[in-house]
Amino acid sequence: MGGSASTMAYSNEDAIRTEMVELDEKWKKVVEGRDYYDQSSFFKENIPNEVTNLTTMFNETGLNTVFTHSRKVVLDPGSGTYNSAMLYRSSQEDPDIPIFDTGDHLVLHPLGEPGRDLGNSDNRITHLMIVPTGESVPLCLNEMLPGTQVEVNDLEKRIETLKQAYTNMKNNVPLSACGKKVVDKADSLGVSHETGIRDFMGTMIMSLTPEFKADRPGYKLKDKDGTEYSGDESKLRSYINTHFSNTNLKCSIQPPWENSQFLSHIHGFIVDTPIGDLPEMYRDIEIILKVKKERITDLDVSEAEEEEPLTRTVTNGGGLSRTMTTGVR
Repeated sequence: MGGSASTMAYSNEDAIRTEMVELDEKWKKVVEGRDYYDQSSFFKENIPNEVTNLTTMFNETGLNTVFTHSRKVVLDPGSGTYNSAMLYRSSQEDPDIPIFDTGDHLVLHPLGEPGRDLGNSDNRITHLMIVPTGESVPLCLNEMLPGTQVEVNDLEKRIETLKQAYTNMKNNVPLSACGKKVVDKADSLGVSHETGIRDFMGTMIMSLTPEFKADRPGYKLKDKDGTEYSGDESKLRSYINTHFSNTNLKCSIQPPWENSQFLSHIHGFIVDTPIGDLPEMYRDIEIILKVKKERITDLDVSEAEEEEPLTRTVTNGGGLSRTMTTGVR
């Protein structure tokens, strides 16, 4: 799967729907025989928060049928710390470049080579990403997999939070309005809470040392000509101010066959239209949310006794029901 996706698949609702149907069938096999259906229960049972070799888990649980990119998926960290659970581990730690923190979710500017998949574009600097951080929020693997009502509600909240982060950047709101992790980072750098978040983003990037940038995942920020400029303060601040003033936001995810990390994360980029690798390697999260909402169905227990074990909820009438994602209509 994934090989047949056209270059227009980023926002092709029919194509995305078809891909999600196929993933639905794969997920049913992954959770077959388990007493749950939801991604979050699987995640908490199988994805560790410590550095360890994931090979046995990956193969025995059937996750290898979902995350299939042999180069991107890294299971054995060897003598280092990097593998496909690193994003999950790092989401529990103090972030290097936090942008907006709600307590349940964190929007950050990613490390590595942010915006790389936009290709030759100065808009690479606008790359933000949201991850779950709260103790009570769902932990999903990928939004194209089936989801329960709780997981879909959380997805909608994450999309809204990511959009708010971009609004904050556009308006350069004070750090005091950006949440605890941002304020804590400001305190560690001796920056006033009245500083604007756009200004502070530049300060955080400038604080990265050459040693940090050279390590893994490191940090490289390139312009449309491929020139690395993370150490050029004047250019850096100019690009932040210019490109975050735009409002053409695209929010998307990579499907599991293109993904390197097992923790679901939504990407944001400010671009007029999907460019670079976005049309082929990413999917519009708004369309995914629409399809997931359509697929959520409450099944009365009396009508679903022979169904696979599903997440149980209580209906408004007090009767026991099961909430699951059914096949795509």
